[in-house]
Amino acid sequence: MNKMDLKELKVLIADDAPIVLASLRGMLIKLGFLDHNIFHTKSARSCIFMASRDKFDIIICDYNFGKGLNGKQVFEEFKHYKLINDDAVFVMITAESSSLIVRSILELMPDEYILKPININQLKQRLSVSLHRKKSLLPLYTAETNKEYQQGLKACDELSPFFPEYYFTIQKFKGTFLRRLKLYEEAKQVYEQTLEEKPVDWAKIGLANVFMHEGKRVEASEVLSELLATSPNNIGARVEAANLSIMNKNIPEAIAHLKAANKLVPEHSERELVISNLCISVGDYASALERYRVYMEINKETYRNSIFARFNLTRMVLFSARSSEGVMREKLLAEARMLLKGLFEEDKKEQYRPQLDLLVAHLSMEEKKFVEAIDILNPLYKSKPFKHFYDRYHFCWLLNVMSYDSEFAKSIRWCNESLVNNETEIIMTSKIEMAKALQQVNADKQKWLESMYRMIHNKKDSIQDMLNIYILIIRRCPTLRAVALKIVMILSRCLPRTMKIEDIAKLLEHCDKMIRQLMTEEERESMRYDLFYQKASERIEAREYGF
Repeated sequence: MNKMDLKELKVLIADDAPIVLASLRGMLIKLGFLDHNIFHTKSARSCIFMASRDKFDIIICDYNFGKGLNGKQVFEEFKHYKLINDDAVFVMITAESSSLIVRSILELMPDEYILKPININQLKQRLSVSLHRKKSLLPLYTAETNKEYQQGLKACDELSPFFPEYYFTIQKFKGTFLRRLKLYEEAKQVYEQTLEEKPVDWAKIGLANVFMHEGKRVEASEVLSELLATSPNNIGARVEAANLSIMNKNIPEAIAHLKAANKLVPEHSERELVISNLCISVGDYASALERYRVYMEINKETYRNSIFARFNLTRMVLFSARSSEGVMREKLLAEARMLLKGLFEEDKKEQYRPQLDLLVAHLSMEEKKFVEAIDILNPLYKSKPFKHFYDRYHFCWLLNVMSYDSEFAKSIRWCNESLVNNETEIIMTSKIEMAKALQQVNADKQKWLESMYRMIHNKKDSIQDMLNIYILIIRRCPTLRAVALKIVMILSRCLPRTMKIEDIAKLLEHCDKMIRQLMTEEERESMRYDLFYQKASERIEAREYGF
């Protein structure tokens, strides 16, 4: 390293051990850095704050700060808040050499990582290599940051002749830029060319990804299977295999791949979110909530712990309550009320009124306050105020459950329009699967309803058979008032033979509650509803007492 160059560079050291701070400062001064350009802190949070106030050329950050944020989360905060320049070097240091920590750091891809204890020659060599690489390939890092992929491709071609020592790094950038531009045939050529030079894992993963996008799933599977056979601990291969499983509609297999990756590198925010999304897509709301709780715990001190994350947690609790019964259901509804109360106490709650209304509508529906839920959903349908995918998905989910099927058909398209390309591919894929699965649930429900109504219109069916069919319908579609009315009318004439009397009473109570909420008093009077309800109640009471 040129000592004259180093005099201009500013360094930030973050480590909770004073002896490490003193040692690194001493080494940096001996290497030619100026003392007044070397800053230090003992906390992760302070490191982020200092970087927000000033720009540093080199950040040397410990991995483990004890409680609170770790070095991985510090790096993620730096990237999210754009606290690090494209030519700056981020060095992760750690005293832990366990495979879990090493894999976690490698997946994070800092510019360098160094195991403690650190000696001056090691520090000099690592900083020299990283500074030279970042300076030489700066146009590529800038293109990646700014998502200027066409400009990045041009820079790859311009830099290649002058920096042959960075051939593989440039090839990796080039393959990524081409995939971002959906130029898959050109990307395939880059990866195949790279593999002819050296069998690097990232090129195999890139090639598998290209095969998937070209619809060549067998070829993609062969590449990934071979890679996982030789490198079972390769996180990227596991994630790509999960992507392939989603494309093949094998969601349990995709979840298994992601869980295997999380065993190798625990507490990975993105994968926990994806697993939660995939669990929702298959209707496993309890598991979705469990994984989302892990996601929230991991991110409780990071930028991800936003009001939108708390909206998502509340809706996850409500989804799970929907599929639960008894004490567990009441416990989850109580938690949803508590979470909603906290959200309503936010300073800027009016800014998020549509999201809050959506959650209130869901809670009202679960509490069988159907008029209240409908009164909220109707203006939301007209104004369509939501911008984010999870809000739109939740809105469509409620329309499906409330059997607003024509409105659902229009809104699910609106939901898909909120998918954006600035997310990682696995998150995008999981969201697409959520929307597709919800659309399929709605289509299956309508197909099933048509078959049920055909059975009802079959004159060979007895009144008991018709009642049983209506009961099946109301269980799956509890807000169909016409069906509820039919059930009350039939119960006034006869009761189902195979149901317990307490279950029949609950059925009548549900139907009556919905009818009184969704029909006006005039409508009920015109069809003498109260008379039917009274006769049905008397029949239930008579059977209960053995008359």
